[in-house]
Amino acid sequence: MADLYFAKGGNNPDFNCATVTLTIHELNQLETAVKTGSLPKTSGFFFGESFGDELDGDLEFIVKAKQAIDEGYTVFYDSWW
Repeated sequence: MADLYFAKGGNNPDFNCATVTLTIHELNQLETAVKTGSLPKTSGFFFGESFGDELDGDLEFIVKAKQAIDEGYTVFYDSWW
């Protein structure tokens, strides 16, 4: 998400309290990354740790986010730590 934020012109250098608008295309890319296991592993105080059991929740979010966009809503990713 940080890479996407900066690619879209974001200027908060530490990506804290930064908001990124997500499109269907970006959600499709996220879905592919989740399904192929190509998301980076995370660890540390602010991020917790990835164990791989987040897959179902991630895919559920993607389905709901796509539905929301189809219904005319805007979907955001918001970082905060």
